[in-house]
Amino acid sequence: MALAILVPEDDGPAGKRWFRFDVGTSPFCRFAVGGPERRQLDGVSLLGQPVWTSPMLGPLPAHDMGRGRYGIDESVFQGEAEFVQMMSYRTAQREGPAVSAIVRSRSPLPAMPPAPALFARAASVSRPERAQPVANALGLLDILGALAPMVGQLLGGLRGGGTPAPGPAPAPGGADLLQRLADPATIKLLTDLIAQVSHAPAPAPPPGLSSTKSVRYSEAQIAPALLAALPALMPLLQQVLSPQTIQTLVDAPNRAAQTVINGVTDVMKLGIQNNQAEMDHLKDLNPGVDDPAFDRLMEGLGLGPAAQRNGRDWLRTTRVRLAFDGLRSVSAGGANRVVFASDRAIVLPMRVELPELASGGAPRLGEASLSLEVKDPVSLAVVRRARARVDDIVASGAAGSITLPLDQVAQLGAGRDWLLSVTLTWRGPKKMQGRRLGVVMTQLIHLAGGYVFDALHEEGPAIDLADPDQHRPFWHKVWAGRFAEEARRFEAEVDYHYGWDAGARDVVREESSIQTRPADGSVAGMQARVKSGLVLSPDALAAVAATLDPDSAPLDPGVRAALNDPLLAERLGLGARAMLKLRGRQDEAFALWAYPAVRRAKLALLKPRTVLETGNITEFAPHQVPFAVPTAINLVGTRAR
Repeated sequence: MALAILVPEDDGPAGKRWFRFDVGTSPFCRFAVGGPERRQLDGVSLLGQPVWTSPMLGPLPAHDMGRGRYGIDESVFQGEAEFVQMMSYRTAQREGPAVSAIVRSRSPLPAMPPAPALFARAASVSRPERAQPVANALGLLDILGALAPMVGQLLGGLRGGGTPAPGPAPAPGGADLLQRLADPATIKLLTDLIAQVSHAPAPAPPPGLSSTKSVRYSEAQIAPALLAALPALMPLLQQVLSPQTIQTLVDAPNRAAQTVINGVTDVMKLGIQNNQAEMDHLKDLNPGVDDPAFDRLMEGLGLGPAAQRNGRDWLRTTRVRLAFDGLRSVSAGGANRVVFASDRAIVLPMRVELPELASGGAPRLGEASLSLEVKDPVSLAVVRRARARVDDIVASGAAGSITLPLDQVAQLGAGRDWLLSVTLTWRGPKKMQGRRLGVVMTQLIHLAGGYVFDALHEEGPAIDLADPDQHRPFWHKVWAGRFAEEARRFEAEVDYHYGWDAGARDVVREESSIQTRPADGSVAGMQARVKSGLVLSPDALAAVAATLDPDSAPLDPGVRAALNDPLLAERLGLGARAMLKLRGRQDEAFALWAYPAVRRAKLALLKPRTVLETGNITEFAPHQVPFAVPTAINLVGTRAR
């Protein structure tokens, strides 16, 4: 699949600026550096005047799976030449090109976790239209702009002494964070991200849960804004997201977009410190303490009084740190993931780090309790809750555990990702008049059934499913009509894509969107724009695999559950754009059909081998299943009297 993903990297040997890249199955690539000038080619933004271009690199080693790191000499970046773009190709003769988004090189920033990659799977050719901002996005824009100075002081000036908190490196000083968080470009990027995610489709709900409209991520929309906003947001997110979840953001940012939004809203539960002097200081800084206007903004994000009435009547403090205790991740799907078994209760031991008081001791967290919210990682809807009382906490270390019972876990459904958000709250000082203080930590997990998706390995040449009788499910009549006296010629821009529905038994042909208008300055000429697609199903691809591989077999329930994995949906997504010319005689019928080319493939799965008493899976055994993968979209026109 044609792919070109480029992300600046903060870590690398001096003398060069480093970039992580992913070119998918394209073995050749090159890089260009230029200034702010841009030019457009078929709707794709390109560097207007490159000042430097690398030699052609490749072929890349197959075992790297299209991923790698590239360094460009510092001397190349002169004046306004701060922008980099990558081009990938199927051959050294520049066939089958794909172009990355233009990224700005950057100097190293503190507090970034170590990262093997910053990749997102995107459509091969098509470029989705930009979504418009929504009301909640504007609310967060106002909040980030108003609170940037205060958050900077919270993280930098009010950190206090004591033992360093567990997990990632601490946030940078207030001035540095203020500069990056208050940057209008960063705020706009995050606002755009929220607007785009707000338009992203939600997955089908598991049995017994409330339904949401089922649509797909638009990865090409989400990934660029998220990648650009992550460096400035990372110091904040590290306070409320576990190290494993931070790594997921780095490995697959498009899948974790809503996780960023969830983390930002958790950060915005601004805290009150445990001594009166700091509390008075924060009250001056924090309009949310007694400012109705700020409360209305927080309400727009689901963080106001209504949220407090739903069991969130607490204020976050930055001086106490919460962490998951003993959580282990495994490599699956090309990334480190925390995986739990769907046939066991989920047990989450927690630990806490307390600050050192002026007296030399630690504060006592009285009437402490743990609460768990299980959230849909796309809609952020809370689908399950649990609560547990814990003993008063007087020292850093174990802080009890919270459990989601087996019957609740089973109802979530296997093969899906979930956000586990654990909150520790305790009684605040008397002057807070009964308000509770708290801290929150969130973990993105995958819930596994009999198998977990790991990879899809293509084999052999591409095979066109050109026989409409044998492969009828894959043939899609995208557009049909008749030529007329005023419409004997069409210049048509066709956008077509393949989606994925792991729960479907057959393919679904999407209804085509067709717009036509007379071509300017042309007699009997028309312009048309056609958008359509086909949603693939496991059975349809398994049936194709059976015709290509004699060892294929029907999909068993365990394999079907693994096909729910969003990583597989990313892998199977495919899009194409083509400009077609249709000509005919008056009253002559025409039709435009789409059908795929596929390759044989091995569906690499992982079968759980070692499961801890907490339900955390720590070891897998490999398993393979014959499969088929769409690799190209063919468009063919027919006409008849």
